[in-house]
Amino acid sequence: MSVPLRKPLTSSEFLAWEERHELRHECDGAQPIAMAGGTYEHDAIQVNLITALNNRLRGTRCRVHGNSLKIRVLDSIRYPDAFVSSAPIQRYVIVEQDSIAATVFTREGPIWAARVLTEGDVLAMPEIGVELALADIYEGVALPPADNSADVIEADGKSAD
Repeated sequence: MSVPLRKPLTSSEFLAWEERHELRHECDGAQPIAMAGGTYEHDAIQVNLITALNNRLRGTRCRVHGNSLKIRVLDSIRYPDAFVSSAPIQRYVIVEQDSIAATVFTREGPIWAARVLTEGDVLAMPEIGVELALADIYEGVALPPADNSADVIEADGKSAD
């Protein structure tokens, strides 16, 4: 069975397409992706992040924005949970909602380098003079228990999968 390949949408084509639809979508650089409904935990993480950024940036020329505005990152159009505008910021952070973790993308010339942060790490954003303990972003958030079943070895030496 053959599947027809669709031509990836350009940013301009996506923006025109999105205007004709009631629901919000993001574009991954190729196709629209419907925005999923939020969870309590996701909302709590977003509020913690915006509050922490607002508190630390008070009195500066930087402004914190929520998910009602879209941004362009590389070839993608996204509705980030929070972003800061002030000067060309060279950092894009994806905060996980199921575990205390984040992926930080930093522009190094024309290249975006990725670094993964976990529970004990600090999210450093020198462009705006802010450092946040990653654990603080998850304050009051009930995360699902980690699935460690792959780490369990039965008495016969086989994995418990």
